[in-house]
Amino acid sequence: MDISMPSDFPLNDFRAFGLAAQSSFPTLVSDEELNDPQRRLRHFQWSWQAVRYRYRLCSECSEEFSALLFNPSDAWSNGGIDEELSYKLERCIYVFSVSGLLIFEVLYSAFISREHLATS
Repeated sequence: MDISMPSDFPLNDFRAFGLAAQSSFPTLVSDEELNDPQRRLRHFQWSWQAVRYRYRLCSECSEEFSALLFNPSDAWSNGGIDEELSYKLERCIYVFSVSGLLIFEVLYSAFISREHLATS
């Protein structure tokens, strides 16, 4: 794999599921883009890779958020305002939330073609 992942990422399960799911793609047929099994497989692989990217983003934001809270500025600790710290915390919350939700979007993207073919 081309990017390093957090130690708690289930890499073996991720690879096994990806390999098992890929085996069904060469027999699938659909519209022009989906008619080519190699294009469908590539689309699935890109979507599946995006799951890893989103997971890593969530993990990194979680670690950054925790580090920021455990080492706040004196102003923040004393109940004051630290806009820079507030910005960093908000950025972590936003990226974590959006990336977590986008995991479902890319999973949907990876598997929607199967549903599309079943109804066509």
